[in-house]
Amino acid sequence: MTRRLFSIPNFARIKKYGHIIWDIDRTITDEDGRLSQEVAAKICNVAKEDGVFHSFITGRDAAWICANVIVPLQQFYMFADVRNKLDFYGEVGSVIQHVDESGNVTKWFDADIEKHPLRTNQNGIRDKLRKLVYDPDQLSPFQEGMKLETTQEVYFDANGQGYVVNLDRQEVPLCHPYIWSTSKEAFATYEKIRSSDGRISDFDQTPFADKIREVIRQEGMQDQIDLEVIGTAINIVPKVNGGKLGKSWAAGKALLNLWDKKLGRRVPLDAVVAGTISAGDGLADLDFTVPVFPHTVEGELRTKPCLDIIFVGSRNDLPKPGHHSFELTKNIIIQATGEGTLAVHSNRQSITWHDAIGATVIAQVLDYMKLWTSFRSFL
Repeated sequence: MTRRLFSIPNFARIKKYGHIIWDIDRTITDEDGRLSQEVAAKICNVAKEDGVFHSFITGRDAAWICANVIVPLQQFYMFADVRNKLDFYGEVGSVIQHVDESGNVTKWFDADIEKHPLRTNQNGIRDKLRKLVYDPDQLSPFQEGMKLETTQEVYFDANGQGYVVNLDRQEVPLCHPYIWSTSKEAFATYEKIRSSDGRISDFDQTPFADKIREVIRQEGMQDQIDLEVIGTAINIVPKVNGGKLGKSWAAGKALLNLWDKKLGRRVPLDAVVAGTISAGDGLADLDFTVPVFPHTVEGELRTKPCLDIIFVGSRNDLPKPGHHSFELTKNIIIQATGEGTLAVHSNRQSITWHDAIGATVIAQVLDYMKLWTSFRSFL
């Protein structure tokens, strides 16, 4: 096995793990955005043979997770044997999904989110936020081959669906470079408008974020709603107990669910934390390593919770010294080297470069950990 795809700064820190918290996009998906078949098979294998639990956490919505992760996993013959060891957390832990014994996907909202003003549209807050951007429900869907007038343009969302905008009749919204995500149920997301090939514009999002914050402030909800500005969108997220939702919060929820519901508290919470490793490819994924727990269970923890992480992004994805997240890089125990490979295509007489990041690295890391018996069951 070629180990140049990843490095291990300190072998002594490698432990035995009974739970993996996964980021999805660019971590366990291929270059085309589909769930890596090789990684999926290995996840099912360590769940069946070693009793390892898996929690999948993403900012994506429940429908996307079902179509792009759950359904592909269900194709594996051993899925029925391991379904109870897999849980799926959409919208960064707000929406939880599980597959029952009949293969049906059940979905529910986290208790902290179910009655949150942003989810329930209290005082019409979602409707007011929706009016700040282009709304797909107020536009005509674009069909391939459709003829456009000179006063029409097509704006595409993150899923590649196009919408026809009448430039001479359509009122330009306050946050005009964005389109509303109709699939989010707990969050509200302003997606950057895409071109037909999926490209997005790079621009300063601060002025638009300020406009959104002003609307939230006018509604008196600044203590309940916050923003997360990312490269492709602006997420409008609930605040719970004074903190906005993020991957620290979601990791705490996943650990609590495992400890309480799956293990029946037969294992100390400290042991569950110590036996968990996370995996991701971006700056936000480092937050997995500092899970946040409700005050009601903090007494169960004798030490400050901290998780190890397998980082499979590029070095450019890591925070620089001085960044508020730089300290979290110390929790990286396995890291992609970024050393890619050249693939020679004789039929096309071409050579292509494949980066050693993401699912390509995860597949080898799982093999390595399996070889060195780094997986174990909690019970």
